[in-house]
Amino acid sequence: MFPNGPIWQVIREQALDLVRDDVKVLFGSPRTLSDWSVNGSYVVSGSDPRQFVIACSRQELAGVIFSEANLLMDHAEEQRRQIIDSIVVRDWSSPAWNVVTVYYWCFFLALAYSRLTGRSLHYLRKEDVDRLRRASTSNAGPGAGAYTVEMNDTSATSVTVNLKKDRNSNYHEAVWRFIHKEFESLANGADDEANLLESRIFSCLKEAAGSEDAIWPTRLRNVVNYRPGAAYLEVRKKRVIKLTRFAKVNDFKDIEDVVSLFERQRIALKKWSVEDHINEYSVLLFLKGVMLSLLCNELIKDITERRQIDRRWLYMRSLFNAELRKQFPETQRCLFL
Repeated sequence: MFPNGPIWQVIREQALDLVRDDVKVLFGSPRTLSDWSVNGSYVVSGSDPRQFVIACSRQELAGVIFSEANLLMDHAEEQRRQIIDSIVVRDWSSPAWNVVTVYYWCFFLALAYSRLTGRSLHYLRKEDVDRLRRASTSNAGPGAGAYTVEMNDTSATSVTVNLKKDRNSNYHEAVWRFIHKEFESLANGADDEANLLESRIFSCLKEAAGSEDAIWPTRLRNVVNYRPGAAYLEVRKKRVIKLTRFAKVNDFKDIEDVVSLFERQRIALKKWSVEDHINEYSVLLFLKGVMLSLLCNELIKDITERRQIDRRWLYMRSLFNAELRKQFPETQRCLFL
């Protein structure tokens, strides 16, 4: 259970403001932002080298964004099941590839979180921005890449949307910097007296870690997966990454256990870099994923129930997860299930 303190209330208000009572989310044929740019009802009212300005139906766009959040949670669910199978169940799996899987688990959760709160960061392809340019009277606009989506009400049913090109040319780095700012803002407004555990969680979630900045998860993935001789060392009988043992010896009985483990690992890192301490940062990323997963699952469940969204999204993910529990009963002790 994710603690429902003052920060949680802020996040839930953001989500409920996005997903209002009139929003329709189509489980059978969900649309993404790219789909919407092809067949959505909108007008490109302005564009320049930094952004597109769009007028559209709030109900329609909110439904698209919430659909993307659910699709991304499906992405994360498959990654999580792979982690459980590789780390908890199997006798052996590639430690380096396990870290890459943990990275994408966290990455998809970060994207889903941004959609759920209505403060989204999307990737627009060349064909997406070309389509928007053609629809603009000025026939201008920025190129492909990461875009923030800012919605401003113009009436009870309509919004003006600013699609702003992010300064980061690397989408993954843009996502981590974006999510860091979101969690940093929430953590700075935390009230230790109202809910100390919640304050500790968001202090962890916004953590840049050691000597690294907000993009350390991407830096870790790059070192592990793309630097020869850094992590794929099982053939040479060298074990740099010990994430499997860490996951198996810790029970993760509740989220406070996860927070405490993260805090101890963060202190131990001090000024160490990702390149010099791959294992320690791998553990930190894994713990970050557990907290992100609990937060996103709690939030999407709450919004789905309050707004009476089609519950098949939740049911299918639960069923997918239950199959693994039934097959491997020993996984039931894992909090990150």
